Amino acid sequence: MTKLIAILSAALFAAFSLTAAPAVQADEQALFDLSGVVLEMNDEFILIEDSDGQQVQVNLFEDTMTEGDAIVPGALIHVLYNGMMTRSLPPQVAAIRVSCFAFTGEIAEMNQNGFLLHPDEGIDAVQVNASEELLEGLEPGSRVTVYFSGAMTMSLPGQIGAELIVPAE
Repeated sequence: MTKLIAILSAALFAAFSLTAAPAVQADEQALFDLSGVVLEMNDEFILIEDSDGQQVQVNLFEDTMTEGDAIVPGALIHVLYNGMMTRSLPPQVAAIRVSCFAFTGEIAEMNQNGFLLHPDEGIDAVQVNASEELLEGLEPGSRVTVYFSGAMTMSLPGQIGAELIVPAE
């Protein structure tokens, strides 16, 4: 009889422990970031090329959020999606958010970390930090568009990390 009570108590305790555990919300999911240069676009999708040279079709929907600057061919964009990618050619993702952040302006001076840029709009100056590869061929007086993640320091001047630098048209 004591064994039966012990077994029933253990089963009751286990059942209570399972029901008392907090439930995982169904709407909580991991989100993934994908970035690439815009090759082609229309109202339904944006075709990008990522840093590995792979093309990905980013499908847009009514509830897809956009932020930052205007998205144009040649721009670097960041895409937030749910991690699911089709096995089609090109692979496709469903965009939750698409962002594009850029400054266009004139290089005022080169320095050891990059250069000081005088943007055409917004702020007086921004320190652009960039890799040696991105800095090749740049010189003071050049007009460039600098694409970045959207993060900027609160220093004076503000600093950004360049992800792509292209000659401005």
